[in-house]
Amino acid sequence: RVVVYHNAWGLPFFAGVDGAARRVALCHAMPAFHEHDLRGAASLIDGVLSVTPALGGALPQWLPDFERARHQLLPLPVEPPAEWARRGAGPEIVLGYAGRIVREHKRLDRLPAFLRALDATGLRYRFEVLGDGALRPALEREVGGRVRFHGWTTKDEFWRVLARWDGLVFFTEVEGGPIALLEGMAVGAIPFYPRIGGST
Repeated sequence: RVVVYHNAWGLPFFAGVDGAARRVALCHAMPAFHEHDLRGAASLIDGVLSVTPALGGALPQWLPDFERARHQLLPLPVEPPAEWARRGAGPEIVLGYAGRIVREHKRLDRLPAFLRALDATGLRYRFEVLGDGALRPALEREVGGRVRFHGWTTKDEFWRVLARWDGLVFFTEVEGGPIALLEGMAVGAIPFYPRIGGST
């Protein structure tokens, strides 16, 4: 009865054949990422769910015929464990990245240059990566001796590793509200995030 289109992808191609009584676009990128698609899909969708207040503020301009009730904010859920072991102060800062290890959207190709810039500061640090993706083999060859790659982990192990980090680093150019940012903050890690808008 209802089909939800992730970030409105595929609407022009599938709306005519999906058999849905209602269509909803679930959007979680910064407003500029969605403007073109949502304007073009106005006649194809019945509602919009967004994880960012910024997108909600832009929708009346793009979809002037949409009643306010057809757009709802959908906060991202984060459920940290009831207890976790924070790392104590040590001689080095522990930084990490959590998510897909890809160039598209996440821009993990920037990791080697970031590490070189950190080296130039003289800062004592350790860098870890939680996740997996197409860039992982190349990055392991280039920086594997200096970066710990955890891969995909169990939920408990994810939280255990995350709670040891002092900060999370993001390299993205297009993002709405990465869940990993909220998860890291929930266990006391400081996010280092590009000034690109989105929900930050």
